[in-house]
Amino acid sequence: KRYKHPREILNISRKQAVIMGVAQSLAIVPGVSRSGSTITAGLAAGLDRIAATRFSFLLGIPIIAGAAAKVLLSSEGLAAVQADK
Repeated sequence: KRYKHPREILNISRKQAVIMGVAQSLAIVPGVSRSGSTITAGLAAGLDRIAATRFSFLLGIPIIAGAAAKVLLSSEGLAAVQADK
């Protein structure tokens, strides 16, 4: 079978990745789903459903790690961690 759309994450072009990254930034607006906006943008950029979904969730890893680091490095985060001991 030949697929019109890239099915593997390794076949995603830089342009498609940038489009999905910009769509991810729309999640700053209250009520906008991060995964919903990135998957929709991936589909609009020519990805198939599977590749768009996988790449969308991979895009979330740095965001979640950054949010966790911010909480842990803030004074309130450290105080909460120390209070649990």
